[in-house]
Amino acid sequence: MKLTPKELKILAACETEADLSIAMIAKRTGSPEHVVQRVLQLLSQQGVIHRRAYMNSFLVGTIPFLIGFALNPDGRKIQKKLDSYLIKRPEVSYVAHVSGRFNLFIEARFTSTHQIQNFLDQLSLECGNIFSKKEILSLTAMYDLPVFANLSERLNLREFATSVSDKIAKLDKIDYQILQELSKSWEEPNTQISKRLNIPVSTFDYHVKRMRKDGVLLGARYFPNLFNMGFHTYYHAISMKGFHPELRERVLNYVRKEKSVHCLRVFLGAWDFLIECHYSSAAESIEFTDNFVEEFSIDISNIESYSVLKLEKVSDCTVNNN
Repeated sequence: MKLTPKELKILAACETEADLSIAMIAKRTGSPEHVVQRVLQLLSQQGVIHRRAYMNSFLVGTIPFLIGFALNPDGRKIQKKLDSYLIKRPEVSYVAHVSGRFNLFIEARFTSTHQIQNFLDQLSLECGNIFSKKEILSLTAMYDLPVFANLSERLNLREFATSVSDKIAKLDKIDYQILQELSKSWEEPNTQISKRLNIPVSTFDYHVKRMRKDGVLLGARYFPNLFNMGFHTYYHAISMKGFHPELRERVLNYVRKEKSVHCLRVFLGAWDFLIECHYSSAAESIEFTDNFVEEFSIDISNIESYSVLKLEKVSDCTVNNN
């Protein structure tokens, strides 16, 4: 879908930081508040943006994992059943159908490797032996980058970043209930959300304030759904010959300058980086990988590109206190 210059300007303003009010967006864009509100409501209804919590899941005590699956012929026959099962699982934050060596990527959060094994066992019991191979990677850091901001703004803005930490926040049952709810949506006023959770709004506000102070809850943020906007979404999975902090900083500085890059994920596993890009045409994917290989020719071991065919159940963080 094609957005108007005014809509793009409002989207660019929404990407810069969390907790932006309608008044703040209006001031930054020069549009009246009622226009900003109407545009955001329309874009939300069209599935272009979604306001939900941005949180640091590492402080919640869960570890995000990316699991890549290659489906065998039996798996492709029960694709709908598999999707339905994965979407209902509380640990799963997104399901992506891709083309490439793997057919399916899921991101899920667990508190231990034992939980991962239980998840895979239950998946096999539910759907049978439907995978020919799998890859499991542990996420150690994630950097979200603005897409609609111009290059100078993009380079000067601090990206939304979370990374693995020894610190674990002390959360209670109400905290987990609030995080679970806000990870799905933070479109409604707090009064309505607290009512749905059956807790007083004063209790809701107290817990939100405390989790903000502890660095667990980083605010409410407008997330653009670039896939729904018609962009060609690609994941570039990259393995390096060696790995050290200086190399990660070089890669981060490089992707900051690439306007097509929306997210950089850092892993422990067979891949060191997963770069999420959004292109106006599929041909731009080849240009990106060629340029990346040229830039990091000494360091790179392998790069695989996956075109996203369908995206299901996208949330910032799914938490579970069990």
